Amino acid sequence: MAVDIPVGAPGIVQHDVLGALSVDLKRARRRYEREGPELDVLDGEIGGKIQADGTAVYIALCPHLIGDLPDWVERCAARIMQAVGDLPALKAHVADDHLSLKNERWLERGEPPVSRSEFIGRLRLNSVSVHDDDAVEVFFSDGGLFGGHFLIVTIENGKPGEVALAG
Repeated sequence: MAVDIPVGAPGIVQHDVLGALSVDLKRARRRYEREGPELDVLDGEIGGKIQADGTAVYIALCPHLIGDLPDWVERCAARIMQAVGDLPALKAHVADDHLSLKNERWLERGEPPVSRSEFIGRLRLNSVSVHDDDAVEVFFSDGGLFGGHFLIVTIENGKPGEVALAG
């Protein structure tokens, strides 16, 4: 069941899957290209927390060019829960992408190479965000692997793609 999302005044809504969501959205007009038309957009964010990976995980939904906001929030909830359900596979994807970087360039003096299982075990889900295009970004704390940086996986069309090191 779609939840009514207030626009124009901050508020809290209760979502069946995501729990309590803090909503702070306003309508605005923006031009995204110098010569392009002005568009009606939403400024702000819908935020909350879910329990996953043994901790509170922040979620952020960032609509801007969304027509049917309640339907979009439902699609976001499904994508977030899919990402949480795929957590072991996402962590393995991050390890496949960044384990060699850790062992070739990020070892401290005298530190032994990190195994794949140790790498995966040190990743902790920190937050999940969804933007207009419905791409999901999953943020992992690095467990000290990369000096406190975050590892971010972008999921598009249900498939994990690029992994970025940030922070």
